[in-house]
Amino acid sequence: MATNQTGKPTQLLISRVISGTTMAVDTIQDANSPWYFYPLTFQVDLGVQIQTFSDLSVNGGFYDASAVEVNDWLIQPSGKAYRISSVISILDGGATARVILEDTDSYVLLNDSSMSGANYPDEEQAGLCIELDNEGIPIIAGVSQVSASLPNLGYWIDDAVSRFEASSVSGVNAVGVNTGIDLDKSPSATINDGDSAGVSITHTPFSDSLVTVKINGMEVNLSDGNKLKECYFSRDGGSSSVLIQDIIAGDTLYWNGSIAGYQLDGTDDLDISYQKSSLD
Repeated sequence: MATNQTGKPTQLLISRVISGTTMAVDTIQDANSPWYFYPLTFQVDLGVQIQTFSDLSVNGGFYDASAVEVNDWLIQPSGKAYRISSVISILDGGATARVILEDTDSYVLLNDSSMSGANYPDEEQAGLCIELDNEGIPIIAGVSQVSASLPNLGYWIDDAVSRFEASSVSGVNAVGVNTGIDLDKSPSATINDGDSAGVSITHTPFSDSLVTVKINGMEVNLSDGNKLKECYFSRDGGSSSVLIQDIIAGDTLYWNGSIAGYQLDGTDDLDISYQKSSLD
């Protein structure tokens, strides 16, 4: 079997999106676009068949779902292709990978032949999870060894390769997209001003985008470089407040109950809303 760029057997994982697991996560936020609020990323569970090979020095001679990595791609017989932008967890003893799929450049959306922008990944269709080389071209080798498990073998793989040749994956321009990853959080109970809410922001807000905080659906004031409002972000244990424009992934939210008029507890619903980069 051919090897990839690191000298390991080429990853060619037969993968399918498990029925009923697809959930839109991020959406297009350009209000002037005809595709405003159409999905850009999707959370899915990928069922992955074990791929075996003779090189026992590499993971004992097989790849399973645990071999799936960020920046791998899922290609499907319909011609759809998605970049894996995040690997959330490996489930079912290595048979399933819960991942975020990204419609990079909105390529699937813009090339939908129905003209309706349908870019959801196909479920229960056997496709391939592959790696790219340094020039952004798929590394596809050893297809004949898995051909019995793939439909319409020839043309759609050629289509997938052409998709990468036609677009510069490495030159994708970032755009701001909504993310729901920091919604519906349960905060830690607070007692004193400056207590941690126990919630950190997952992504760095895109291009200093607006950050809003809501408690039980009601927006509260977020301090901007000071601690004079209901809440603030900090990265030094709450000692100081960061400017809103300087908030980065991992900054933690802190609460001033005397200003808000109430303390937080675990039954509250805390939402942090913002845009993240489409490349995250």
